[in-house]
Amino acid sequence: MLRRYIQHQQMLESVRRRVTSALTYPAVLLGLALALGTLLFVYVIPRFATFYMGFAGDLPLITRLVIETATATRRLARCCSPVWSSAAGSCNAGCAARWGASGRTRPS
Repeated sequence: MLRRYIQHQQMLESVRRRVTSALTYPAVLLGLALALGTLLFVYVIPRFATFYMGFAGDLPLITRLVIETATATRRLARCCSPVWSSAAGSCNAGCAARWGASGRTRPS
């Protein structure tokens, strides 16, 4: 009975490692996409907005929407940056504590 339980636990650990490994790449892609989108909406698009405002004619609707979204995102980023910083720090601390509790020295 004990041997069967140990085999079951080993199988569960193997599945857990495979799932974690399979989800790493999509998680990295999602994180990079969010970081790039934030960079575009907070820094790049507002710079282009001043360039576009110099035109004499009206801008297309989609351009105005993108500029307004970027402006709102930039305001939100300024307003909430302490919240985001503390949330990121808490997440990092939690991950570090969990990593330390696992006893692992390097990723497997």
